[in-house]
Amino acid sequence: MDGTSFYSPSSIHNLIRHSQTGKLYWIGNINLNPTNGNSYRYPLVIAEVDETNVALKKDTVTLIDTREAGDASVLSLSNFTVFEDRETHAFEMYLARLGANPSDFWGSDTYKYTLAIRPPKPGPVAGGSVVHGGTTPYAWYRADVGVDTWYGSDAVAWWEDQSGNSRHIASVGEPRLTEDGIDGRSCVTFEGQDDYVLGTEAEWGEAAPGTVFAIWKRTGTTALGTTFLYDSAAEQRQFFSIRDDDLYGADMIEAGGAVYDGGWEAQYTNGGVLADPVGTDQWAISTVSHVTGSTDIVRINGQEIYSGNLLSGGMTGLHLGGFMFDLQKHWMGDIAEFIVFEGELTTEEIETIELILMVRWGMVTMVPGDTNNDGMVDQQDAEKLADNWGASVTGGAPEGDFDGDGLVGAADAAILVTNWGYGTSEATGVPEPNMLILLAGAVVFFLPHRFR
Repeated sequence: MDGTSFYSPSSIHNLIRHSQTGKLYWIGNINLNPTNGNSYRYPLVIAEVDETNVALKKDTVTLIDTREAGDASVLSLSNFTVFEDRETHAFEMYLARLGANPSDFWGSDTYKYTLAIRPPKPGPVAGGSVVHGGTTPYAWYRADVGVDTWYGSDAVAWWEDQSGNSRHIASVGEPRLTEDGIDGRSCVTFEGQDDYVLGTEAEWGEAAPGTVFAIWKRTGTTALGTTFLYDSAAEQRQFFSIRDDDLYGADMIEAGGAVYDGGWEAQYTNGGVLADPVGTDQWAISTVSHVTGSTDIVRINGQEIYSGNLLSGGMTGLHLGGFMFDLQKHWMGDIAEFIVFEGELTTEEIETIELILMVRWGMVTMVPGDTNNDGMVDQQDAEKLADNWGASVTGGAPEGDFDGDGLVGAADAAILVTNWGYGTSEATGVPEPNMLILLAGAVVFFLPHRFR
């Protein structure tokens, strides 16, 4: 709403309030020029009503239908019925496009229009650390938790921040919530056009240099390069992208920061690019650290592929799945999880987070009772169970939650004991008695048959 007047013909229109958002919407025809009686009855639009000023909110005006090539000039997009679907909460509208056929004004078919409504911005989320007792992220997004879709659609509206910092990000275009992950796991799918998820500088803030984790799968590239993550800083942008073989003869990875001062001055992956070790249609985890200058790192699937100065000033706002310039550098593929940390993480925490993510998204299957994916169930796993005993965790088996109920307790101890010694030599003993005492009396109950 900016006080601008508009014209509308003397025709059918409707007001309808959405049950979930409480917002009032107007559906009707808007003309650019003064109308002639009840013409023209196109285009047909929907807009939110500003009930305080009794006006339409200009930035919410959305086209539903309009005259197309071949339609008569007397086309009537006004005689409609609209209601809210009680299950999907989308608006359903039925309309006969009278006059679409110039030779038969009344001979139109009836069309059904489904109008998806964006839900309100999410409120606070409890949040916490990725690893029990570890560092709390600056921002944290999971496709299996807190992805809000438009009412009546699988198009993503909001991606909720699981860190507890309320840095929720909104969709642009139509990234979709799908089940295209491993074994039908949830993920957010980007089609490489104009869809991405955005956290503006004003709302998302400025993150100091740190470490970014992402679980992703690319299904294709664009000629200029597919940007996987990108922020909106004017200088020293932090990014990770994959370019196709049109430029380098093979698919390549770029990661790092860049400075623009009338010409690009870039320092990413040793001033150049790295061979892509993943390929298309394969799930991967990337870890990019911008903290320590000459020893910044890029890791793919837990393996270091680069160490050097990635020249980043951090992140100012967030573009996830899209490029900030109009160069068609959009992500074509899926993202399952994305985490931003400020500052430096220990090597142990980086490796633990990588393992948690690979297990969560089906990239790794571990032996029951194994916490570190070494293929054995031994004293190290018992110590991890003891460290987290009684805690609520989100990391699953790498944190000792072998049954996946979010709590480390007696049931997990039973799984550890049942599989004790798996993958080890026959000389390996049972957990040390002192360690078992730490796991509470419930564990001791499961062990007498083990002591010979």
